[in-house]
Amino acid sequence: MWLACRRVYICIAAHGLYTKTSEGLLRIVNLVQSPCIVVNWDTGNSHIAGAEDHYEGLARVRDHVRHVHAKDTDLLQSERERGTVTGSPVGCASGEGVVDFKRVLEILDPVDRDVYLSEECGTVEQAAVSLPYLESVVGDRTF
Repeated sequence: MWLACRRVYICIAAHGLYTKTSEGLLRIVNLVQSPCIVVNWDTGNSHIAGAEDHYEGLARVRDHVRHVHAKDTDLLQSERERGTVTGSPVGCASGEGVVDFKRVLEILDPVDRDVYLSEECGTVEQAAVSLPYLESVVGDRTF
């Protein structure tokens, strides 16, 4: 348990064959009974994988989520790639694509621990647009 004492978590990311669904993530998290093995939910990858409804998937794993990659996917990329890849290294500015971040935060709102949110996009310009958008969505919530 030395990891828990130091507040170090191993976050399993939703990006790949075995982690493209909430079921796959939970199977990995439950391989070792440790509070240190947790989930990094990637909003863009879970959408683009197309293997399940990504909001329902988040609801299933939310008790294990410690980190969220706030990644959006534009409509054209979504139509072109959804269901054919398990993740994407970049998307568009948060709030300009298909991910409903208000819904994501509503799903996470009941958790009683810190959940970290980091923007993941392709350019500095997209990050500059994403930050005020995410701040407005997060509002006065504390996670």
